[in-house]
Amino acid sequence: MKIRKATIEDFEGVKRLFVLLFVQHSEYNYGLETDWPGESKGEECIKNFLTNPKHYTLVCEEDNQIVGYLTGSLEESPDYLRSLRIAEINTTFIDERFRNKKIGSELTNRFTIWAKENGANTLIVDVLSENSRGINFYKLNGFNDYRVIIKKDLK
Repeated sequence: MKIRKATIEDFEGVKRLFVLLFVQHSEYNYGLETDWPGESKGEECIKNFLTNPKHYTLVCEEDNQIVGYLTGSLEESPDYLRSLRIAEINTTFIDERFRNKKIGSELTNRFTIWAKENGANTLIVDVLSENSRGINFYKLNGFNDYRVIIKKDLK
């Protein structure tokens, strides 16, 4: 397996995994539009991940097929948190067939190195509360609870 920085040529492979991410997360998130990654705004979002210099996207290849990706960015900290220089993992997804092979950990480690090299001192990721597998993965990789966002559905 080879992990490398993504390019625009990786668009179709990343899009395939982005679609799978949305399908998987639809189990947890009421109202998630699973068609969105294939729509023009979803495709623009993926292209932004791959071309915007504020984003850092990595892919993992096996036999010339992208089997995992991670994309993240440097975030502007609010003025009241100016001592924090935050990098955020925006999305990560590993094809089911390639999970439990340390790909996610290696992607996270490489993103962490990039974040530090670019001045970040804090790394965050937003995980749906129902996604216990994702939460456990990040905790095993050194993350801990930072904040909790709660919601109320209005009917």
